[in-house]
Amino acid sequence: MINILVALIPILISEYQALLPISQNIIAALQQSGDITQAQWDALDAMSAQYDAEFKTALDAAVAQDAAAVKP
Repeated sequence: MINILVALIPILISEYQALLPISQNIIAALQQSGDITQAQWDALDAMSAQYDAEFKTALDAAVAQDAAAVKP
């Protein structure tokens, strides 16, 4: 299972990096629209924070895996 995760994390990060700008652009466009409610604004902020946190978690896990693989 660990080997599968080690193989998947770079792919997931790559896909995330490819999709993140699209999602961020959509969020930014919606936030610039004067046609959203405060609740919708809050939901967009929450989504943005969630994306950032999930990416940081995945990146930290990948770095930890790399560090563990290097130790004898």
